[in-house]
Amino acid sequence: MGGRTTCVSVRAPALLLLALLLAATVAPRPATAQRDNSIPATITVVVPQGSDRGALSGDVCSLMSLLMARFLRAGPGLDRTSCLLVTSGPDLAPGVGAQLNFTAHFTDLQRMADYYTAIANEGVWMGLLNALRLGCGTEAGYVDLFGGFGTLTVPPPLAGIVAVRAGAMAGSPMRLLFAGRAVTYPLLGIACAPPPPQSPPPPPSPPTRSCDIQVHVSAPRNQFANPCALLVFYLQALYGAGLRASFTCLPAQDGMPSTVAAFGYVDSQAASATLLSRLTSDVAAGDALVRTFGLGCGDSIIGYSNACGGTGGLYSHDPRNATLFNCYSPPPSPPVPPAPPSPPPSPPPPRPPRLRPPPTPPPPPRTDAIITVAMPAGVLALKCSRLQLAVSAALARADAAVVTPPACTLSPPADGDGGAGGAWSAVLSFALHSPGAFDAFEALVIRDGGANALATTAGVLCGSELTLHQPGGGSGSGSGGGAPLTVVACSPQFPALCCAPPPPPPPLSACGANCTGALQLPCVRDPSASACVNWKYPSELADTDVAALCEPGAVPASAANTDVCRVRARCVSGQLSGSTCWHFPMLATLCSPGAGVASTTAPGCAAYSGMCYTPGSRSAQCIRAVPLNWASLLAE
Repeated sequence: MGGRTTCVSVRAPALLLLALLLAATVAPRPATAQRDNSIPATITVVVPQGSDRGALSGDVCSLMSLLMARFLRAGPGLDRTSCLLVTSGPDLAPGVGAQLNFTAHFTDLQRMADYYTAIANEGVWMGLLNALRLGCGTEAGYVDLFGGFGTLTVPPPLAGIVAVRAGAMAGSPMRLLFAGRAVTYPLLGIACAPPPPQSPPPPPSPPTRSCDIQVHVSAPRNQFANPCALLVFYLQALYGAGLRASFTCLPAQDGMPSTVAAFGYVDSQAASATLLSRLTSDVAAGDALVRTFGLGCGDSIIGYSNACGGTGGLYSHDPRNATLFNCYSPPPSPPVPPAPPSPPPSPPPPRPPRLRPPPTPPPPPRTDAIITVAMPAGVLALKCSRLQLAVSAALARADAAVVTPPACTLSPPADGDGGAGGAWSAVLSFALHSPGAFDAFEALVIRDGGANALATTAGVLCGSELTLHQPGGGSGSGSGGGAPLTVVACSPQFPALCCAPPPPPPPLSACGANCTGALQLPCVRDPSASACVNWKYPSELADTDVAALCEPGAVPASAANTDVCRVRARCVSGQLSGSTCWHFPMLATLCSPGAGVASTTAPGCAAYSGMCYTPGSRSAQCIRAVPLNWASLLAE
């Protein structure tokens, strides 16, 4: 934290104003976006080139939202979260094979300080890398606006930098992220192969007794792609906080197919006893685990150590855990009244009144809810599994108790909507414990702007509409659409659902004499139309654009540009032929951001940029036309 020049009070209004001004200066947004006055705090994970990427693919952003929901409860001071995975391209630093950025945007410095304090311990980072299945050499870190980019100094632990490297020794330097900075936590539990010894090693110290620990959880009702990753993170970050522990997933065992299991080691018998005791007594962590996995009656969380002995856990049939699992025993039957004393011989005794059994207790209260996502006409680009993960993360952030976890179905267009060109929709239903839980979820999604994070995490396309229903007035089976309570669509409050307007076409003088007609093509002017999905840019126009770009001085000289133009020259002379001489891949290379060309002004790139770089473009040809290794084609 050295090198900062100004100290200010955490609660001073001037600091918040200065932070907002600095956020707008350091991290400018595009000119078309709304002004962002939030304070970013980013967790970054980088994997060395050539190493196993583990879970850094597919729905990793949804998994990160679930892992960090424990530390990012909805409420004042937290604006939103965002996530970005990069696995290739010029944005990766040298030596990096994949990079994941997860950013929390705050509007309150104290809320950011609480977040930093919660994650600044070795257990959180050990659990994060184990949950993402990343190994030796992986580097990760945390940096907020003041710790990483500004010149302000604020009292610890309000802001700072965390730097970790899997398998590194204490004090070792970082290599890829925060290069040269000493690691904060070495994470020796993720072992690396030792280097060959340079000199005879010193005699080993007496070994300490390590203890194995196994933890089994009833199969989760929530549909997660990798539920064991969540269990490993909870064990490492919550139950194993402050302990030297390392956990990994166990495969399903014979006779126990309906459980999720994790296996790990701690460095002493005392640490084993502490962790198993926390499995039983840490009510807050147990409540988070039960809610995340959707556990209920008949479920359990069991932990034990074979080497050091001891058990711990939570059981739904234990009355002490009934509130966690929402599992209650029926009320006891009333006592049988004592028999009346023996009557005299005459007159005959009256018959006692017949007692009616007590009424059956009503079922536990529930509030059904339905979310409908109406997609733009002619587009089916939403995965139910990703939507379920996003809504589960939002429910966890809203601290809403779940009776029935989210279930998703896709509805095709109605007969009158034009068949395959009509509008698809996704219907996701779930049930909460009370109307209060529904109100908390609605406040998060609607009033607190959480629909932006939900749409981004779930991959909802711009132009879609989200409708929140509550059928049956708060109880029932969950069937039926019900009257919509709230409809969320593109607006200043929900910019994530807006399709940005295409940039204005460049002046004709900037695109060369050969591209005037191309700029007037419908799918160049508006590539977001459904008819542009399978439309292809005419080959003769692509050849004309490439010819203009290969003129001397048309584009900045680079190896890629030179190789493309040399390949085209051989195609023109007949030395090369076939798919190697297709013009559109050449145009994609010359007009890519990495080629050093201003894509909307370079001669010959204007039509390609309008077709492929306009937000909301549906062109499949643009997606498939990746830049090629033209140097290898010349070597053949």
